[in-house]
Parts: sequence; C-alpha cells; structure tokens
Amino acid sequence: NKIIATLESARRKKSSKPVSADYGEFGKLRGNLPWPVKGSIVKPFGTNIHPVYKTKTINNGIDIETAEGASIGSVAEGEVAYTGVLGSFGNIVIIEHSDGFYTLYANLAKVTVSKGTKVRAGTILGSTGSSASIDGAKLHLESRRERQVLNPADWLE
Repeated sequence: NKIIATLESARRKKSSKPVSADYGEFGKLRGNLPWPVKGSIVKPFGTNIHPVYKTKTINNGIDIETAEGASIGSVAEGEVAYTGVLGSFGNIVIIEHSDGFYTLYANLAKVTVSKGTKVRAGTILGSTGSSASIDGAKLHLESRRERQVLNPADWLE
C-alpha cells in the first residue's frame, strides 16, 4: 500500500489530467485482459478462510498456481513503475497503466524488466518460482485504481 501510495502521488504530480470517473480507456479493457500466466486461481480475492485453522485472511489480489519457471506477461500496456523485493511477496514488479491503474506481480523467481521499461500486453516481466512462497510456484497478481484495491479476476478474460 505504501509503494502504491508513493507511485500514485508521483503520478498526480506529473499529470494534470484527472482520472476519468468511468475508468477511461483502461476501463474498456475490463474482462478482456490476457492472463499473465497459464494456471488456475488457488487463492481468490477477498476474505479467505484457512481450511485447517479456520483463520481469516484478506487477499488483495489473486494467487495463480503455475509451473516453475513459467513466463509472466504484462496484462496491458504501461510502464514499469517499480521493481524490488518486498517481504513475503518476494520479487515484485508494478506496472503503471493509464487512468491511474496499476498491476502488481509478486513471487517472481526472476525479474527481466527494470523501472522505466515501457511494456505492452504480453511483454515478459519475469518468471515464476517460489521466491517467497512455501506453497511452490505461483503468481500473486493485484490490481489497483489509484489506491483502491480491485479484484484482478474481474479484469481478466
């Protein structure tokens, strides 16, 4: 949240154009974005209950189980706004899209882009592994509009 807040503050300072109330051009892509990796959702967005301990956790994204070393592609055109290591997320990449949208890709074994790289839908950002996950290879994907958390599954085709 802190990284997104910093990125959003910088975006607002450099752009005098307000984000459109109807999600703008990026909003037209809702439900049509390509999956960043082949796999299946193993942890959905929102409140999740642990099957054994019955504890509740909040997932601000979705976790997609995939093959070790699978290539991760950007879901849309944008610019790499951040790369780094972030605690339990391991290696992360954050893409800034138009109209105040961001996508976050976490638990990458390898990152192949750097800050400032312009990307298109499908541009390879890195590969999956188990850099921070004890559950094996999976991608954690988040979507944000400014600082608002969105369900990435609603945006994927």
